[in-house]
Amino acid sequence: MLAQNDFAARALRRSYAVVRPMWTLGYPRNDVVVTSSGEEARTSLGVVTPRVVLYAPTWRDDALDQPDPLDPTALAERLGPDWTVLVRGHARTLGLRAEVAADRVLDVTAHPDVSDLLALADVLVTDYSSVMFDFSATGRPMVFHVADAERYEAEVRGFAWDLGERAPGPLVRTTDEVADAVARADEPDERARWAARYARWRADFNPLDDGHASERVVARLLALGALPRR
Repeated sequence: MLAQNDFAARALRRSYAVVRPMWTLGYPRNDVVVTSSGEEARTSLGVVTPRVVLYAPTWRDDALDQPDPLDPTALAERLGPDWTVLVRGHARTLGLRAEVAADRVLDVTAHPDVSDLLALADVLVTDYSSVMFDFSATGRPMVFHVADAERYEAEVRGFAWDLGERAPGPLVRTTDEVADAVARADEPDERARWAARYARWRADFNPLDDGHASERVVARLLALGALPRR
């Protein structure tokens, strides 16, 4: 099994009773996240605004066919004409919900590779999705929309640890709070506010997201004779 970092390796062993080898080499899928400018995705999606925010929430087991907690149309209206909101629903909800359609809002749930979207986005808005660990490889700002945190913890899936104690960005509840946090995310004072937490987060979760994970995995496979040499 392939792990992104040491924490993931421990969690995967515990959660899935993995007894075979665990390779902690980083995720090859994140190579493009840290090496791509995102311009190819910008062009293919038809994004024309200078700024892009990606809203990528996780699913709720008891509400797979229900709208996500944050209204992306209201967010786009609140942010204004410089921003496009990309909406990435979870794979578990694909086909169960109507696509979001509004001015400067693009539903990219069916886009084949989320890594393209992570490379493009200036800011990520998520809730409890593991996409946070992939996007943080970019070092770009994250905003956490946690309007249902108490219910999610007690009744839905729960948490491995307290997000509020470790999150490298603000935890907010309302659409207005999300918009305000996104709009000022790149301001020097706001960057400085989260710099120490973000550095610790990346040291814990992104030490191997350096754009060379694919090389390490292929080298390991070649060394084992699992791939033919040319």
